[in-house]
Amino acid sequence: MQQDVRRAVDQFLTGSVEPSAWWTEVDPRELLEFQQKVRARLGTLTTASVTQTEVRLSMQSIGKSAGAFRLLLESTTIQTVASVSVEIVTDFQTLRPSVLIRSLSIQLPSGTTADGGDETLSFPRTIATSDPDSLSTP
Repeated sequence: MQQDVRRAVDQFLTGSVEPSAWWTEVDPRELLEFQQKVRARLGTLTTASVTQTEVRLSMQSIGKSAGAFRLLLESTTIQTVASVSVEIVTDFQTLRPSVLIRSLSIQLPSGTTADGGDETLSFPRTIATSDPDSLSTP
């Protein structure tokens, strides 16, 4: 799952794939606007590391499995932390899990926030927490 999260976030950050391909229940236009906002604000970032912070598996109902990951993002000039909340989807033929991103929150490095501005870039915008290790309740 960590490799899927890394690949999904890297492809989102570089714009090398349709941005909604790795996401669940999002407006593709809003997601593309967010992608452009991140690139304009922070430049081209890549994922340096992925750490799983929580996984909740549910065998009783499909779509209830979820996970949270903490990422270190970097470019040639900055490093920052991001949190990703995912839905875990299992292919019932191969029994291999894969992920769909529910939310992404990128902490802005110090010195890049405007006075009174947000300290994180979040999508969807309804994310209320700035704790990279938290998992929203489904």
